[in-house]
Amino acid sequence: MENLNDIIKNILVPYDGSKYAKKSLSYAKDIAKKGDTVIFLLTIIDEQEYLHGTLLAELEADYTIKDTIHRFIKSEVINEKKKLKKISHECEKDKIKANHHVIKGDPIESILRYSKVKKIDLIVIGSQGLKGIEKLKALGSTSRKISELAKCPVMIVH
Repeated sequence: MENLNDIIKNILVPYDGSKYAKKSLSYAKDIAKKGDTVIFLLTIIDEQEYLHGTLLAELEADYTIKDTIHRFIKSEVINEKKKLKKISHECEKDKIKANHHVIKGDPIESILRYSKVKKIDLIVIGSQGLKGIEKLKALGSTSRKISELAKCPVMIVH
């Protein structure tokens, strides 16, 4: 039987800053410490989340609103990159290889595509994220969908 550390070389941690994402990162670090494993931290900026707060008719009619939202999203990407860079450096201090990326898109599609491109061996994801109504559910819709559709094992952390 193969050693788990020989099988798991690339771990993906979708990271939104929630307490569940932080716990997921902790689990991933514990696994990575035991072998030659790389952690990939991924934050997804879902532009549709920001657009839902604005009536689409207003958005199309008013360039100022559209421009403001796009500047806000650009600012969010920059802020999230800074956060992930700091976390990556903390991992490296613990002798754990870490990469970080921030991408815009649908969270589920983005995580699945990223895991395929990066040849991820394990996804460690929090059971819930930062979304409002999701907090009422036992298992967030994103983590549930990822566990159903991913081509690699998924560890859901609660």
